[in-house]
Amino acid sequence: MTYKDLYAQAKIAGALATCEPTFVKLEKPGDFLIGKLVNVDEVESAQGPGVFKMYVFQTDDGLIKTKTGSATDRMAGKYLKIGHIYRMEFLGQNKLASGVSVNRFRIEEITLPGIEIGNDTSPAAPF
Repeated sequence: MTYKDLYAQAKIAGALATCEPTFVKLEKPGDFLIGKLVNVDEVESAQGPGVFKMYVFQTDDGLIKTKTGSATDRMAGKYLKIGHIYRMEFLGQNKLASGVSVNRFRIEEITLPGIEIGNDTSPAAPF
């Protein structure tokens, strides 16, 4: 069997998983995602000096990546663990006295012992 044959069979069987995450911007209050955190990348900002974190989740809709902003990265990002399941909801923005707006999120970890979600052996879900 060739790799092309293997691909054709996997496509027919629905056994393909996209390995490139889709970017989702949580921008309206109430926008949320739920999934297993599979990676956190540091990305250089195109809007100025500095870096921010890009969070990659395995979700019911496949791989999703999103960003929260540097304030949330500093406050909540250090507590997020690869392989854990989270619900991340955008709550809106707060305007600080300095005039800078910061994003606000509610991030909840989902912990139900003994519950397995999805097919963790697929290439798109390495953790």
